[in-house]
Amino acid sequence: MPGDPLRNVHWKQTAKTGEVYVKEKLTESYASVMLLHDISKSTAFGEKEGMQAIITASLAYSALKGNNSCGMIMFSDKVDSYIPPRSGALQLKTIINVLQETRLNECKDTSITEALQTLVNNVPRSLSFIISDFNARKDYRNILGQIDQTHHDIISLIIADQSELDLPEGGCVLELTDLEKGGSFTLDAHTYKLYHEEMLKEKKQIKNMLKAYGSDAEIIVTNGSFIKQISNLLRKRKDQKR
Repeated sequence: MPGDPLRNVHWKQTAKTGEVYVKEKLTESYASVMLLHDISKSTAFGEKEGMQAIITASLAYSALKGNNSCGMIMFSDKVDSYIPPRSGALQLKTIINVLQETRLNECKDTSITEALQTLVNNVPRSLSFIISDFNARKDYRNILGQIDQTHHDIISLIIADQSELDLPEGGCVLELTDLEKGGSFTLDAHTYKLYHEEMLKEKKQIKNMLKAYGSDAEIIVTNGSFIKQISNLLRKRKDQKR
């Protein structure tokens, strides 16, 4: 991008993709980067679980390499684990080990409220990322709206699998199972266009709601480039604060 010093260019990623990537500092005035990582059952659908793990590990690496402290909260219908923010290479190893060893929780719902409450109770100031599909019935808008944004800057990454957004084209009937609530239902693939439009509408409604309650938000689809999307989001935020 014009105006970026050459030292900020991520040469390795640029060489891999053929597109210029610029290293963005995750945090400036915040003491910690916190990663709120969803391990509820709904993230088992498609490639969401793997994508979320890659994003969380990448953000941890970027934060720690930038000499920031970093911690992680893993949540489902409750807080499953809490890693306090620390700096250093050992902290990255700890976060990655927990990501590798943790299994999805066989729960009936997702409680983003529990994760946010743990954040507020334990970390004075942070730049925090919520990495989740936001398939939550429990209302978390109240606590999100109450968080002091001068202490906690929240970015929500809404993870969606491409097969969630699209049905296979053609005339077939699909049997779908709800991974969290249980039960199954049938869906006529003739309704492909309507289904696609409704799913996109739902994700955009979640994004708009999050922004209305003070959280920047981005929809990340598993077949897209999350590096480019997050980099662009951070750049946009930086430009708005100038």
